[in-house]
Amino acid sequence: MLLQLQAYFADERTESLVFMAFGLVAVLLAALTLWRVRDPLFRGMAVPVLVVGLIQLGVGYVIHARTDAQVAALSAQLQNEPAAFKAQELARMKTVRTSFAVYKGIEGTFIIVGLGLALMRNARRFWRGFGLGMLLQGALMLPADLIAEDRAAEYVRQIEALP
Repeated sequence: MLLQLQAYFADERTESLVFMAFGLVAVLLAALTLWRVRDPLFRGMAVPVLVVGLIQLGVGYVIHARTDAQVAALSAQLQNEPAAFKAQELARMKTVRTSFAVYKGIEGTFIIVGLGLALMRNARRFWRGFGLGMLLQGALMLPADLIAEDRAAEYVRQIEALP
């Protein structure tokens, strides 16, 4: 189980780097757009891209920064108190997995509302762009969270198999 724990968190760390990369690119492009581009369509698109990009940077950083200490603590607990590890890690992962339902709902809302705004013929260009930005971020984040959710489900199965 120690190898599975380390593999799970190695993948979490990798995904956190991907989140930070998405976030950095999003923030830089959105900031550049807001600074240099006057077209309301692109300025509208930049707003949700910037906001979600900042969230991606923050979440990615937090996950990356805490992973080493978390792996060390969980590895020690697994070796010294396997029953406590199982109980506490299953409880923690239940919260993590519940969070994915919330994230998927938000991302799905971004996709649906974004698509609706983008397709509105009578909407101002700013709001059509805003919708495109929502659609873009929702479409990028949903697959990432689906992958993370699957990885978490497998990790939980491995924990549940412990005696």
